Amino acid sequence: MTATLVGSQSITAQLLSDASATPSTVRAQAVESLGVALAIAIVLTATRTVVLSYLVPPGHYVELTATGNGAASLISQTEVVL
Repeated sequence: MTATLVGSQSITAQLLSDASATPSTVRAQAVESLGVALAIAIVLTATRTVVLSYLVPPGHYVELTATGNGAASLISQTEVVL
């Protein structure tokens, strides 16, 4: 008997910014995809750290979003006033 595991995960993190209170313009994004096909039971963990940055004009709003069937975490954020 052979056990087979087939699957995939993908996630997209986006930094949105524009003059709207609910911004929809993508200024930066990171995409991660992982596909797996195994004949035995193995746990697979993938970690990736990405920096998303954008110079935001005065009066604009910023939103960070994550979509997909993976997991995303905000590790830190920094605001620098120029």
